[in-house]
Amino acid sequence: MNFLPRTWSHLLAVASLVWRPLSLQAEDTIEEFRAKAEQGDAQAQFNLGFCYDNGMGVVKDEAEAVKWYRKAAEQGDAKAQVHLGIWYDDGTGVVKDEAKAAKWYRKAQGSSCLACGTAVNFC
Repeated sequence: MNFLPRTWSHLLAVASLVWRPLSLQAEDTIEEFRAKAEQGDAQAQFNLGFCYDNGMGVVKDEAEAVKWYRKAAEQGDAKAQVHLGIWYDDGTGVVKDEAKAAKWYRKAQGSSCLACGTAVNFC
């Protein structure tokens, strides 16, 4: 059972453009994101995960994307929590696991991220 119908999964993929890392500027480099991410900066962790997820400035790598999304999600980053929920729901980059998908969706639902909560309400 997918928590998000295929049409909503696709809608969320398009909506994820809204969640693009705000600090992705031309002057930002992957090395800068990595340095901040390794120091525990949740936004930088999400940014780095997003870069690996989409092949922006790096070779696309789902394992690295999951690693950085998870680090950000564990610190309460709702965007990363929704991304992990979708990935666990679809089995993208991780072994499909509906219980883990639901866990990450629920965490995101309690956040102040309006788009995240709205996305989760479709479950």
